[in-house]
Amino acid sequence: MGDPEKQSSDPRKFVPGRGTLLQQVRLWSGLTLFLFSLLHFLNHALGNVSYEAMDWFQDLRYQIWHSAAGSAILYGALIIHPGLGIWKLMQRRTWRIPFKEAIQAVLGLSIPFLLIPHIVLTRGAENTFHAYVDYQHVLSVLWPNVAWSQSILLVAVWIHACIGLHSWLKLKSWYQ
Repeated sequence: MGDPEKQSSDPRKFVPGRGTLLQQVRLWSGLTLFLFSLLHFLNHALGNVSYEAMDWFQDLRYQIWHSAAGSAILYGALIIHPGLGIWKLMQRRTWRIPFKEAIQAVLGLSIPFLLIPHIVLTRGAENTFHAYVDYQHVLSVLWPNVAWSQSILLVAVWIHACIGLHSWLKLKSWYQ
C-alpha cells in the first residue's frame, strides 16, 4: 500500500477520506460556494426580522465577498467548481449513475443558467454603474419578474449543496 502522503501526491490516486487533488479542489471550491450561498440565504431570511436587519447583514457580507481577496476566491470557485464537476461527468465510463448523483448533476448543470441573470442584475449593475446595490434595488429588479426562477435557483443550489455535503461527510467516521 505505501505511505498515504505519497499516494495523495499523485492526482490520479485515491486516498479514502482525502481524495485526489482534483477532488479536493472541487470540494473546497464547493465549500466556498456553499458558504457564500449560506450567508446569502441567511441574509434573505433576515427579511423576516426587518429590512434594516437585511441591509445590516448585507453590509457585512459585502466586506467579505466584495474585497479583492473575497472576489478572487468567489469567482475562482464559480469557475473551478462547475468546471471540475463537468470534468467528473465527462470522465464517467457509463451513464449508469446513482439517483442521488444524477439529481446533483442535473441541478449543478441548471444552476449557471439560473444564476447568470441574477449576477448580471446585481454584481453586473454594481460594476457597470459603480453603484451600491441594496435589497431595495434587488427586490425591485428581481421580483416579481423573475421570482419563480430565483426561487428555483435557491432550491437547486441548496439541494445540490446538501447532496455534496452529505457525500463528503459520509466518509467521516463521526458522521452518522
